Amino acid sequence: MYEIPANKGGKIQAFHIVVVSLSLMLTLVAWQFSKYQIGTQIALRFEASRDSALALIVDRMSKYEDALWAGVSAIESHGSDVAYDDWRSFAESLRIHERYPGINGIGVIHYNTAQTLDAYLAKQQKERPEFRIFPEHDQAIYMPITFIEPETTNAAAVGLDVAHEQNRRLAALASRDTGTAQITGPIALVQDADSTPGFLFYVPYYRDFAPNSIGERQKQFLGTVYAPFVVHQLMEGLLAKDLRNVRFSILDDDTIIYDEHSEDDPLLDDDPMFAEQASLTLYGREWLVDIRSDLNFRAENTFAQSTYVLLAGLLIE
Repeated sequence: MYEIPANKGGKIQAFHIVVVSLSLMLTLVAWQFSKYQIGTQIALRFEASRDSALALIVDRMSKYEDALWAGVSAIESHGSDVAYDDWRSFAESLRIHERYPGINGIGVIHYNTAQTLDAYLAKQQKERPEFRIFPEHDQAIYMPITFIEPETTNAAAVGLDVAHEQNRRLAALASRDTGTAQITGPIALVQDADSTPGFLFYVPYYRDFAPNSIGERQKQFLGTVYAPFVVHQLMEGLLAKDLRNVRFSILDDDTIIYDEHSEDDPLLDDDPMFAEQASLTLYGREWLVDIRSDLNFRAENTFAQSTYVLLAGLLIE
C-alpha cells in the first residue's frame, strides 16, 4: 500500500487553513462593507426625513406670509383704509381654514398715537358701538386689533392692544421698521382657552406703498395685517404623524413651543437611531428644531442584510 508522507500531509493542512483564513477575512470585509453601505443609506433616509420636516415648516410659513401680503394688497386697493364689511368679504374669499390649515384667523391692527386715538375710536364705534381697546398700559403708542376673521372664534381678541406686551409690540415695530414679515416670540393667545404656546405673524402696510427708509416707514406706518397661531395647531396642519417617521420639538429662546417627544406617543423611540438639532431663522425669530427618528424608522431601517452576508459567509466556511 502507498502511504502519503507525513510532511506532505502537513502542507495540505496548512494550505486549507490559509484558504479558510483568507475566505473568512473576505467574509468579514464584505460584512463590514455591507454594514457601512446600509448605515450610509439609513443616514441618508434620516437626512431626507429631517430636511422634509424642516422644508414643510418653512413652506407652510411662506404660504401664510403670502396670505398676509394679499391682505395688505386688499387694504391698499381700498385707499389704505378698509372697512369692516370689506375686510370680512376679503377674509371669506380666502377660505383660510380650507387653504391654510393651522391658521386661527386673519386680521388688521391699526397704529395710533395719543393724537389719533380719539378719532380712531369714534370711527370704529360708529360701526360697532361695543368696540373698545384693552388693556390699559403706559406705552406712547396704541396698536389695537380692529378686525379679525372669523370673528366668532376670535372675538376675545377684538380690541386687544398688542402694544401692551413686549413680544407682541417688538415684533410689530420690527415689521414696521424693516417693511418685512415678522413673528413674535412665544405668547398665549387670548382666544386660546388652553393658553398653549402661540405667536402672531405680522406684515406692515403704509400710507405710501413702498417707503424705502426706516424714517419714512415710521412716518407712514398705518398698521399691520396679522394672523394668530396656536403652534400645535399649526404643526398638526403640516403633515400627519403617520405619514412621517421622525418626531420633532421646537424651542424659541428658552421656551418649548412644540413637543412631539411625548411618552404618550406609541412610536416614541427612547433610544433613537438618529437625533439632530437644526436652527431655523424665521421672520425675526430663531427656532431650534430637535428632530429624532421614531420606532417606524427603526422598523424600516435595519442591518439585517449585512447580517445575512455574515451568516452566509460563515456557513460556507
